[in-house]
Amino acid sequence: MTEYLQSIPLLTIAISVASCIVGGYIIRWVLSTWISRIANRAGFAYTDIIITNINKAILWCSVLLALSITVTILPKHEWIQPYVRPVLWSALIVALGVVLARIAQGVIERRAERKGSARVATTLIQKIVQITIYVVAGVMVLDTFDIKVTTIIATLGIGGLALALALQDTLSNAFAGIYITLSNQIHVGDFVSFETYEGIVTDIGWRTTVIRKGNESLLIVPNSKLSQAIITSFPIPGQIFRGRIQLPLDMEANLDQVEELLLRMIQEHGFDSTEESLATETPANKIRGLLTQPQSVVRVGEFKGGVIELALMFAVADYPSLSPARHELMKRIHSRFKQENIPLETSQMGIIESEKK
Repeated sequence: MTEYLQSIPLLTIAISVASCIVGGYIIRWVLSTWISRIANRAGFAYTDIIITNINKAILWCSVLLALSITVTILPKHEWIQPYVRPVLWSALIVALGVVLARIAQGVIERRAERKGSARVATTLIQKIVQITIYVVAGVMVLDTFDIKVTTIIATLGIGGLALALALQDTLSNAFAGIYITLSNQIHVGDFVSFETYEGIVTDIGWRTTVIRKGNESLLIVPNSKLSQAIITSFPIPGQIFRGRIQLPLDMEANLDQVEELLLRMIQEHGFDSTEESLATETPANKIRGLLTQPQSVVRVGEFKGGVIELALMFAVADYPSLSPARHELMKRIHSRFKQENIPLETSQMGIIESEKK
């Protein structure tokens, strides 16, 4: 053993390893500079993502190359070659697969940011792309060890069928999520309403779709249930939402007076711009998120049992502001109506669904 250790050319190995690592850094610097110049000329938006991940790949390749040279230099290394080379090739394939998956994820997210929509950056789409890359890399690794994928599939055929039956619900939700995403009918960022729920879609995953409700709580809906539900979607661009308050008035109420008062209250308590309405500090007489534009509207509904149904439709800057602004506005309307002696049938007072502008 001592004689074998003494026969190892340590200086040659050290020089080879150092040369590989230094060469890797040089190649990384040259390649990064070259890609940056070309990308800047072409206006490419994903340069930083590609360079960052390629730099990591070059460093890994340098280390693997150094290991390969080390094994080759070792005396009596022939017996280890059949084992080392497949392992090193497999490590290289896995490293490149991870880098490619990270580049794909970064490009998907950057593309969503540039388009101003999170639709293409859903968890489901990212996972599909990543798993596809990992599966291809896995097949290449198995092929490196002379393992045929068709043989494995045939061997696990019956077990795979049993597993598919056990994971029936999970697979059902996964395929439903793929259908929802590819059908292009519901997007991340859309305001949706179904059954007794409403909110903004924040993510579409493998099993569930996440919907943020007005009180900032999250509604987790299985994809299979969402794909079968009757959904009202409001995919209109913009962040302004419409709220609606239903006011039951006594038949003796002066409708012109009420309409003028409600519109005046919106002007008094609302903001002229979205930025001002969402500021951290809000004046005491203002309602955070409430907007004066688009203009609020008052509509008379039906006459039922001595009650006049009146509806006030107002605008808020974003969805999270809808419920708090509606709550605060209703309190001030109730207080003002009492001051103005406007007969309000509070026993029948209610709020109906909100809608996106």
